[in-house]
This record gives sequence, structure tokens and C-alpha cells, in this order.
Amino acid sequence: RHRPKEEQGRRPGAAPPATTMEAKPIPLLTPYTMGRFRLSHRSVSPPFAVRLVSEAALYHRFAFHFPINSLLTPSLQQLIHLLCSAPASHLHLATPITRFSRRESFCQCEVLLSLSQWSGRRERRAPTRCSMNCPHSLHAWLSSCPMSGGSRLVSACTSGLTRRPHAVPLHARVVHAPLTRSRCYGNLPGEHVARYYSQRASDGGLLIAESTGVSETAQGYPNTPGIWTRGQVEAWKPVVQGVHRKGGVFFCQIWHVGRASTYDYQPNGQAPISCTDKQIMPAVQDNGTVEEFSAPRRLREDEIPQIINDFRLASRNCMEAGFDGVEIHCAFGYLIEQFMKDNVNDRTDKYGGSMENRCRFALEVIQAAIDEVGADRVGVRLSPYSNCLDCWDSDPDALGMYMIHAMNKLGVLYCSMVEPEVVKVDGKVQIPYKLLHFRKAFAGTFIVAGGYNREEGNRAVSEGYTDLVAYGKWFLANPDLPKRFELNAPLNKYDRSTFYTPDPVVGYTDYPFLSLSV
Repeated sequence: RHRPKEEQGRRPGAAPPATTMEAKPIPLLTPYTMGRFRLSHRSVSPPFAVRLVSEAALYHRFAFHFPINSLLTPSLQQLIHLLCSAPASHLHLATPITRFSRRESFCQCEVLLSLSQWSGRRERRAPTRCSMNCPHSLHAWLSSCPMSGGSRLVSACTSGLTRRPHAVPLHARVVHAPLTRSRCYGNLPGEHVARYYSQRASDGGLLIAESTGVSETAQGYPNTPGIWTRGQVEAWKPVVQGVHRKGGVFFCQIWHVGRASTYDYQPNGQAPISCTDKQIMPAVQDNGTVEEFSAPRRLREDEIPQIINDFRLASRNCMEAGFDGVEIHCAFGYLIEQFMKDNVNDRTDKYGGSMENRCRFALEVIQAAIDEVGADRVGVRLSPYSNCLDCWDSDPDALGMYMIHAMNKLGVLYCSMVEPEVVKVDGKVQIPYKLLHFRKAFAGTFIVAGGYNREEGNRAVSEGYTDLVAYGKWFLANPDLPKRFELNAPLNKYDRSTFYTPDPVVGYTDYPFLSLSV
């Protein structure tokens, strides 16, 4: 009704002249760096960003941040007009902003818009208000958007959409899984480790660093990294910086092996610690050798708070080293899972017996990490169906669901779960989707891992089975795996014999890139 003075004399809906745009920039247009955490606050001017998606000229990615329940005001309409010359008939494309991005503090939505749709007469449109509660994630809407290259795995994703003050924008849904590589001599990551992760980093790609010990007693394998000393924190910094220079998002998986250790790895040759004094049965490895572990010492109840504090301090150290977040390793038969599963945990105190008691240690560790760094920087890895290291549970479905509901209450950023079964039909890998009930129950970002190839990863994302897919063997052998998936290019074959050898180059940083991406 009352038009600004600078708009008088200009027909309704027309974009202001370039000089006006330069003189008075719109506050929503602030710089945006892909692949980094965006720290949001109610008092901060919210950002706006535009970027090509998968190098396709027609599809742009828009991220809108504005206060919850705010109107699509004329200023926002003007913003759309300025950037896209949008006719009123196409302003319905802003609907996902209000429909899919409601949060407690700020709204964010990543929308793929075809520039070929923006044409015709420019008109004004009345403001609209969000009239419905939004879903927990954008995966359903994003799955319906057209993607360049035909690959859902290289589509955009925003991690941590549920009630987050800030989010982690990701360019692709291909995640580097945490992989022990046994090349951190003296528990310190060196230049070759920095080179390895930098090779596999990409703008907006999520990498999860290998299992990293939280204390001197957490070790059980040769040349694995730690993050409990000042020297280790300093050693990690250049590794993290190398990933960030590529625009990558970098989480560190922290662990304690518990009884999966020997006297040789423990300080002063002491016994490994666990929830029990039951020893792991000797296991035959893929190379034919027999792996044996020392008899553990059962932790006293009054010692457990110290272990929890080790995880808390390790989480703090990860932040000091520059990591974007931490992943708590509650899987594959290591200390936390030893507490969780009933064939190992034979305690009679408050950390044993019922499922609530058996999961108490895990949840106290997760809570300690959250208290230290915030829930939106904490992910958890679970493997309820696994029987690794002689560690299994009589009711994995109930165990997994109990943890899922508990993590929802804590606001955990993401849950990474390992597939219990991979089958082959006519020589092709197929995933039976046995984690679907967990995916439906978890409120945050869901990551699956275990046996996935390009085809099954695309299917899992497009059918809403998961938000992200973690790759291990294929990522270590293909440093440019997201690009290869996008182009459907051939993959390097991995050499299993070099997975855990100490060579800093062979089988580690010498896997070739695609010639066009070097």
C-alpha cells in the first residue's frame, strides 16, 4: 500500500535497477561456504546462498534461513524477483521453504529450481504463511527433485534438520566410513594421513575419521590414532585443515576397544578393561592367522565415570583439533557395545541386567559428549545385529530400538547403522532393508553402511530408506568416489592385503584418480 520512495515511478513487480541492488544489498544475501558448519542464532542475519548442483547449469541450490513462522514478505518476494525474475505463477516453488523447513529457531530449506521454468510476466503476490508442521527431514521432497547425472547419491542433503540451531550442508550423500588403516605411528597421524583424507575430501562431502582412542587404555591394534594428549591434538590439526581446504565436513570417530586388546597394548602391561572378565574367544582372520586377546579385568562401578570422562575430554579435544563433530563408536564388539549386549555383559549392578541398565553406559557416554560439544555435533554408530568379537545380543531389534528412542530424546545429530545382511540375486548385490524400522523411528539423519555399491546406494536414497550411505572399501580404493558415482565411471579394485599394512603409500595414498578429475 505504501511503496518505498525508491520504487516510485517503477511499474509493479519490476526489478530495481542494478545501482539500487549494489547500493542496498539485501541482508539475506550473506556469504555461504559449502561443507562447513553454519552457526545460526536468532540475533544473526540469516544467510542466502546459490550454487550449481553437480555442475549442472539448469539446477541451482537455494538455502533460505529466516525466523520461524515468518511471512513470505514483499522483501522476500523482491529477493526472488531480483535473482530469478519470477512470475507470480511460479512463486509456488517457494512453498518447500515453508513446508519443509520449520525448526525451533530458524528455518532452512535447500531447493533445486530449474531456471528453465522461470519465464513470463513478473507480478506481485500476496504474502503466504506456513500453515502446517514440517516433516523432520527434506529427504522425501529432495527425492522427488530432478537430479543431474541420474544419481541420487550425488544429490544435495542437509544433515541435522530436526530442531537444530545450525545444520551441515552436504553436496552428496556418499560418506567416507570410519576405517582403521594402522598407519598412525606412535598413535599420531602424520603427513601421509593428511594426504589420505585430503585426497578423499570434496566440497560438501562428509568424511568420518578412523577409530581414535580416548585414552591410553583404549588401544588394541597397531598404529591406531589417539586424541587424549596435547601432541595428538596438534597432530590432527593439519589433517583436519587439509579436509576443510577442500570444503569437506570432517567428523572423528572416538572409541575404546575394551576387552578387544592384549597386555602388549595396555599401559604397564595391565589387563584390558571391560564390563566383564570373560575373554574373547580366539578368531581366525581372513589371512588365516589366529587373533587372540588377553583376559580382561571387570571394571568396578566407581571406575566407570572415569571412562565416561575420557570420552568427554576426547570430544573436547576433537573440537580443538578442528573437527566438525564426533561419532561415538557403539558397534562391532568394542567397549560400549560390550556393555550393551547381553551375551557379554554379566554385571549385577546398575550397568547390567535389564536393557535399560546395559545401555546406561552408552547413553552416559553420549550425554557426556553432548554436554561438551552439543548434540548437533554428535553422531552414533550402532551394529545391533553384529556378532563381531564374540559380542552379540539375544534381541537385537529391541536393543536397537531402545537406543534409537533414547538418542531421539538426546537430540543426536545422526545415527549410522550397519546392515545385518547383504544378499546376491543373479550375481547382483541386494540390500533387504532390514534397518527400515530403525530409520522410520530415528528423528535425525540416518546413515547406512555395509555392502553397498552404486546401484544399491542410489536405490536406498531414492526410496527413502536412508539419508546418506557410508562406503568403506570402495572409498579407500577410489579417492574420487563421489565423482565416479556421478559419472558412473569404472572403480579401482581394492587390495585387501594392504588394508592394515604400515606402508604410508602402498595401498593407502597410491590409488589413482580418474584422469579427468586430477
